[in-house]
Amino acid sequence: GGETSAAKLVGFTLQNGNGLMINSRRYGGGIYTKSSSPTLKHLSVKNNANSTGVSFLYGGGIFFGSDSDAILDSSEISNNGESNIGDGGGIYINSNTDVTFDGVMVKNNKASFGGGIFLPSKFNNAKPIFRRVEIVSNEAIHGGGIYVGGKSTGLLKMYNSKVTNNIATGFGGGFYITRSTNEIELYDILITGNSAVTKGGGIYVYDAKPRIERSLFEGNASKNGGAIYVDRPNAELNLVNSILYNNTATEYGSAIFSYYQSTANIYHTTISNNTAGLDATIRPDYGSKIYFYNSILWNNAATNQIAFGGTQNTAGRFEAKNSIIQGLNSIQISDNNDVVDTDNSNFETDPLFLNAVLNDYTLKNYSPAIGY
Repeated sequence: GGETSAAKLVGFTLQNGNGLMINSRRYGGGIYTKSSSPTLKHLSVKNNANSTGVSFLYGGGIFFGSDSDAILDSSEISNNGESNIGDGGGIYINSNTDVTFDGVMVKNNKASFGGGIFLPSKFNNAKPIFRRVEIVSNEAIHGGGIYVGGKSTGLLKMYNSKVTNNIATGFGGGFYITRSTNEIELYDILITGNSAVTKGGGIYVYDAKPRIERSLFEGNASKNGGAIYVDRPNAELNLVNSILYNNTATEYGSAIFSYYQSTANIYHTTISNNTAGLDATIRPDYGSKIYFYNSILWNNAATNQIAFGGTQNTAGRFEAKNSIIQGLNSIQISDNNDVVDTDNSNFETDPLFLNAVLNDYTLKNYSPAIGY
C-alpha cells in the first residue's frame, strides 16, 4: 500500500491469476489494491479468479480496497469470475474508495451479484466517477451489468456510458440499484439489450433514489418491468429527458413497473413502441405513485397503456400534467380505488415523431408537444 497516482502500471496483460486469499475468500484475481492509489492504464485484465478452495470471490478481475483512490484508464476487464459465485465478477469497489474510470470496457464477467461491477449495499465515504465506461455482456443473479449500493456519503456518478446486453437470472439485467440513501446519478447512458428473468430488464431499483437524465432505454426485457422496475416504499425514481422504446415485459409494465408504495417521477420523457405480454406499458401496483409531467406515452403495444395492479389494499396514484397520453381516458384502476389525476393540460393526440419507424423520436417542427 501507499502508492500514489505517480505509481503507474501501463500496457500490461494480467491474466490467469487467482488473487489474494484471506480466510478462505479470494480478492482481486488480477489486481488487488488497499490504501494505494495507482494509475492503471492500457491494461487487459482477463481470465482471472476461480473458486477452487474458496467460499467466496470479491472482484474477479480487480478489487479496489479501502483508501484506494485509483485511476483506471483505457483498459479492458474481461472474462473474469465465475457464474453464481461472489461479488463483482469484473470489478469490486469497496467503501472509502474514490476511483475514477475513463474509457474502460467491462465485458463477459460473471458473479452472483454484479456480474460486471459491484459496489456494496453500505457503500460509503466514496465518490467514484465513471466516464465513457462500457459494461457489456456480463452475467449475475442480480445486477447482471452492475450492482450499486450507497449510503449518504457514498455516491456513484456515471457519464456518457453504455450498459448493454447484460443478463440477470433474477433482478436487474443492466443495473441493480439498492439502499434508501443511494442517490446515484446517471447522465447520458445507453441502457440497451439487457434482460432479467423476473424484474427490471434495464434497471431494478430497490429502495434507492436514482436520478437518470438524457438516457436511452432500448431493447431491454423482463417478466415485469421491461425497462425499469421500482420497488419498496423509500424508492424514488427521477427520470428526466429520456427515451424508452422497444422494451418488452412478458407480463406487466413493458416500460415501467412501480411496486410497493414506490414513487416514479417522469419528466420530459418519451415512452413509445414498447410491448407488454399481458397488460400495461406503465404499471403502478401496491400503492405506488407515478408523476408523469411534460412527457409522451404513445404507440405502445398493450391492452391498456396505464393499468394499476390490485396487490394488497393500498390505493396507488397516477398524476399527469402537460403530457400527451394515449389511452388518457381509459386508465385502468384496481379495486383499491386508485387515484387518477389528469387535468385538461393533457391530450391524446399524435405527437408527430420525426421518424418513429427508424426509432427517431425527435418531434417535428409542428408537433403539438412542442412548448410543453
